[in-house]
Amino acid sequence: MVSARPARPGSGVATLVLGVALALGAAGCGVVPSAGDADPPRALVSGAGEGAFVLDDGPGFAGRPVEVLYDAPAGDLSGLDLLVVLPGTGREADLARGEWAEHVRGRDVVLLAPRFPRESYPDPEGYQLGGVVDADGRWLPRDRWTLGLVEELVDRVAADTGARGEDYLLFGHSAGGQLVARLVLLVPDHRARVAVAANPGWWTAVDDGVDFPHGLRGSPVSEATAGHALGSDLVVLLGADDVDPDAPFLDQDPASEAQGEHRLERALSTYLGAREVARDRGQPFRWRLQVVPGVGHSGEGTAAAAAPLLLGRPGESGDRGGRAPG
Repeated sequence: MVSARPARPGSGVATLVLGVALALGAAGCGVVPSAGDADPPRALVSGAGEGAFVLDDGPGFAGRPVEVLYDAPAGDLSGLDLLVVLPGTGREADLARGEWAEHVRGRDVVLLAPRFPRESYPDPEGYQLGGVVDADGRWLPRDRWTLGLVEELVDRVAADTGARGEDYLLFGHSAGGQLVARLVLLVPDHRARVAVAANPGWWTAVDDGVDFPHGLRGSPVSEATAGHALGSDLVVLLGADDVDPDAPFLDQDPASEAQGEHRLERALSTYLGAREVARDRGQPFRWRLQVVPGVGHSGEGTAAAAAPLLLGRPGESGDRGGRAPG
């Protein structure tokens, strides 16, 4: 079942139901069925501005509902880009949406910020690790992966609104950045056109010599089969001041510390290691590295830096959300 909370009363759903009633009356079809007879059509994204809906059915969301906050422009959403923003360890989708509000307003993009509840998506296996393993480290069927729910969300909204669904834009900060990076690495057929992993606490390195989740050993992907990931447009986005080795929520286990003392160092070592694998194997390497001066572990700061990478700069003509030329 899908439940929707439109941004403004009387918009979206109510308009749609009224239209159905008028059409049935004009066609001589009799009385419109009551709410108890059949569920009326309901839109996921209804009305301009902010709103929310809940997905609790379908292949992945059944029994594991996820609330999705959105920010949508007015008018027809057909063909618009979808931007999925994944929040940090606090799962604060409202905060993530707020940090992106100024960047999406007036743009041809629908912002989607899912809130994955800990009850169904526990730390770290259900969120940061992408739901690919259980609490004991056993690999789960792919149709249960949290990683797959990102694209199921895209498909549902695209089908409902007519927005662009063949690809999408993806951003994650901190724990959400871990999810982004592992989606690119572990889902060979992912459709993220541009993906930004901002300030993850640690990474799954493109390294066959390190056990998953810090490396690829024991995972479905190896250095030899990681070409899809190395050739993806993944932006490794780092705050230049995110260098506190004792920062809150920074993993300090031996495997994480082997990647570096702090988030900046860990990201740099992972990026350089992936670049070396691509070079040694003659594989295309499309990852981009961007370090933002004066920014620490800040979702707001990294959102400001990521916006032009994903959406283009305001006022640029013909730019459709970071779409590569040609």
